[in-house]
Amino acid sequence: MNSVLQPQTTSAGWKRTETNTPSGWRTPDAENDTYIAATTENENEKSISSVDGVSISYIFIGVVGILGNLFATFILVKFKKKNFFHILLINQCLVDCLTSAFLVATSLNSLYNSSGNFGLRGTLNCFLWNNKIILWSLFLCSTYNLVAVNLERYLEVVFPIFHKTKLSRIHLCVVLIIVWSIGFVYNLAYKTPTSFIQDGVCMYLKKWPSESIRRFVGILNAVLYFFIPVFVMTFVSLSIVRVLKRRTQVGNSNTVSIQIQRLQCIQSFIQRETVWVGEDK
Repeated sequence: MNSVLQPQTTSAGWKRTETNTPSGWRTPDAENDTYIAATTENENEKSISSVDGVSISYIFIGVVGILGNLFATFILVKFKKKNFFHILLINQCLVDCLTSAFLVATSLNSLYNSSGNFGLRGTLNCFLWNNKIILWSLFLCSTYNLVAVNLERYLEVVFPIFHKTKLSRIHLCVVLIIVWSIGFVYNLAYKTPTSFIQDGVCMYLKKWPSESIRRFVGILNAVLYFFIPVFVMTFVSLSIVRVLKRRTQVGNSNTVSIQIQRLQCIQSFIQRETVWVGEDK
């Protein structure tokens, strides 16, 4: 016999009565609760497995990036002549190598760090690893170093005299400082004040002064990470192609004019020799 609650017209509103339900049976409500719990557990297991699969793929990509950029750095360092372009390429390989290393580190942290964020260790884990501030800073540094490489090629092709006479090591140092600082300054400026720890849980990008500021930062991210680099590199590439095409056309026309002048010289020489032969006779 099992006791269940049934509505009664009493002051308490509910009264426990005895029913003929066998002790081995379960009520529909209990079965429903068990089904919901099992479904939630299965969904959690699926989400965990999907996260593990993504993290493992990121680790593989990061390891390939580390090896490839180390090899490229070794090849570039072997060059004896180090000019503006080669230094920027070496810097690009170093930034990408560090980006790949931190991609592996953050992926391993998401796989094996299941404890709460308490104390100094938890604070560092939240602000340095969970919000991926170092990784995204290096992404931005890598992007704008690639922009700097394209701009250097643009100056050498379109303005060769300025590139040869005006660019110096001071300009190179300024470019490298800007490239390395832009990513960290920007990400620290908006990720640090919007992240906090609540009951041992890292809440990153959750504390915004207003909704309009959050939307503005989202738009600014798209502009800095995508639109500005794409616009600059597209403009630079099209300008280089246009200048090289124009120089090729000018070179071809000059070659044709030179050949015509040579033919005219040969023709006048033959005519002169013919006149001299006639006079001798």
